Amino acid sequence: MDAQQSGGVVVWLTGMARTGKTTLGAQLARRFAVVGRRVEFLDGDDPDQLLTQGLGVSKEDRLAAVRRLGYVARLLARNGAVAVVAHLSPHREARDAVR
Repeated sequence: MDAQQSGGVVVWLTGMARTGKTTLGAQLARRFAVVGRRVEFLDGDDPDQLLTQGLGVSKEDRLAAVRRLGYVARLLARNGAVAVVAHLSPHREARDAVR
């Protein structure tokens, strides 16, 4: 990883519940920071995460959460940051939309 690299990137971690997405995402974000990259870690399971507050587990709520997280991640990447997102993303249509 080149600390001078200015292009942003989104790293989206998805998987089944309780499989380590948050742990892996936090470690990955720390590694990017160590090498001098601007990084933000967006954890969809964090109860304090404003982007997913008030959303449940229905398909519509899951789609809304993925869209919100994807929008913010895209803004971060467009401005040269690394956005590490850890979120249960079970619906292909949502993953395809943010891809």
